[in-house]
Amino acid sequence: MNLAIKGKVALITASSDGMGKNVAGALAAEGVNVVLFSRTAEKLQAVAREIEQAQRVKVLPVAGSMLVGADIDRLASAIKSEFGGLDILFSIPGVPQFLFVMLSTRQMRSAGTKHIERNCGAPSMLPRPWCLPCWTAGGVASLPSLLHP
Repeated sequence: MNLAIKGKVALITASSDGMGKNVAGALAAEGVNVVLFSRTAEKLQAVAREIEQAQRVKVLPVAGSMLVGADIDRLASAIKSEFGGLDILFSIPGVPQFLFVMLSTRQMRSAGTKHIERNCGAPSMLPRPWCLPCWTAGGVASLPSLLHP
């Protein structure tokens, strides 16, 4: 498939496994340079190596959380330094669904609030100028996960 996005730069959140990893691989197959952002550095490094070996694109893995301002600042600096800007944001926030089975009602409310913040609040912050000053005006996609009690 030719999406006419070759040479663009995409940030994919939650890209160390699952849907995020698959999206990063699919974009790389289209010739898109990818920025991987997730909390687990070791997994990100492995995904970066896998994509670099399969495709001829640049891959920038950055470990961090969408809920930590310093991590977002570091992410923005890394994107600006490596690529000069960002064209595509693919936000895939979420929390393991099995977590909600193991929680009490009070813990569930707290976890549910954090889950909503992660799915709705954090993705809306990423493209804002003060969070990602390297944004060059491009596409945004968000695939929030569902809250399963």
